[in-house]
Amino acid sequence: MKNAPYRYLPGRNQAGGSSWPWRICFALIVLLLAAAVWGGIRHLRETAGPADPAPAITGAPPQLPVPETAVAEPDTVEPAADRQTEPVPVDVTSGDPVPSGPPPRFELPSSRLLTDVAVDEPVKGIPHHTDPVIDLPLITRNTVTDDFDARYRALQQMVARRAYSDAVKAAEKLLTAQNYGSERWRKTAKYLTEANTKLYLSGSPAMENGLTTYTIQPGDTLFKIALRHGLQLETLCALNRFESPKKLIYPGDKVKVPSPHLPWRILVTKRYHLLELFRGDRRFAVYEIGIGRSNRTPTGNFVIYEKIENPDYITPDRRIIPAGQPGNQLGSRWMRLSGATSDAPQGYGIHGTPNEATVGKSLSNGCLRMHNQDLEYLFLITPTGTPVTIRE
Repeated sequence: MKNAPYRYLPGRNQAGGSSWPWRICFALIVLLLAAAVWGGIRHLRETAGPADPAPAITGAPPQLPVPETAVAEPDTVEPAADRQTEPVPVDVTSGDPVPSGPPPRFELPSSRLLTDVAVDEPVKGIPHHTDPVIDLPLITRNTVTDDFDARYRALQQMVARRAYSDAVKAAEKLLTAQNYGSERWRKTAKYLTEANTKLYLSGSPAMENGLTTYTIQPGDTLFKIALRHGLQLETLCALNRFESPKKLIYPGDKVKVPSPHLPWRILVTKRYHLLELFRGDRRFAVYEIGIGRSNRTPTGNFVIYEKIENPDYITPDRRIIPAGQPGNQLGSRWMRLSGATSDAPQGYGIHGTPNEATVGKSLSNGCLRMHNQDLEYLFLITPTGTPVTIRE
């Protein structure tokens, strides 16, 4: 049999096989890939959600979130207190209002929170709450404000015309209305000091309620009587209006001496640089003092043990500088203090100073410095044995 010639028939390969199954498989693979891609795109659209709509052209824009860095509220916004319609609960521990909802936008802190930090400042003349608790005189708020100048001028006029009894009463009333140690208080105290001193050292009958009589004994002299009562001879003569300490006296005569029922006492307050002289319970005089640097002036109870006029000064290296010579630090008077108890510090005193600019400051080695004229008056008035209390 002759071989038939080879012919190409559609749907068959050269070996004479069919190709349609492969075409069907390829088509299925393409369909599956297309379906997978479409499903992935659809899933992504569903999870992303719809896009944000564009803002409307008309009407109010949507409310934007408040930035956290805002620190001020527009001037047109009413205060928070005016917007409240119901009582706001109050925190029982701090006293701050506790709003029921979120605070208004751009809300500033309340004014109480802004001022609490600044109002607690120390005020001159008033002990601060952080100071150590000490027994200070009663401190009162100023009740004399508008009329202080008028009453102070009236006090000056009383002293100028020597109406000392009236000046004492006016000064005592004015002192009670001022803050202890304040400038007004000190100005008033100076006139109280001057009026009382002039009355006492002039032998005025206004001071006789604080005096008693002493009957002169055989052998007495004015000097012995003054020494027995701890007085200076000049003071005894002033109280009795004797023109001279050489005045003749006779047994049976009577002289005036300070009454033990109105004892003198001195109170020193270091923090105010003040020395106050009391007679009984009434303030008699007030003097400015200098104290020791670096807290060298001790506190405690003392007595005036010795009084010396025009004292010599012994330096730390035991050199003696006579009174009135350069380098003498004691001024015209010296009042030695002795501790009231055996364990009290010794070696301190009250003295004048050639450098009066140091009075009112903390520059001494521990003693109390006074203006020379003030100390000379205190020297005459206070007897030896007068108790002295020094406190912070």
